[in-house]
Amino acid sequence: MMYENPDELYDFDSLREDLISECSGAFFVGHFGGAAMEASEIRNASDEELLKLAERNGIHIERYRIG
Repeated sequence: MMYENPDELYDFDSLREDLISECSGAFFVGHFGGAAMEASEIRNASDEELLKLAERNGIHIERYRIG
């Protein structure tokens, strides 16, 4: 697990935007239909769910840490 304390502060808006951007690229460039569904999941995800999605996609959340 890449994070230990989900109560730490992260820039969830930037993380959400970056995850959606990554999915959009996969959809438009690779014509991967599942990416559109994942983008919808990301838009509706809680902060904790965003951290889990970032981990699943190999994104280092440390760069989104505030402070």
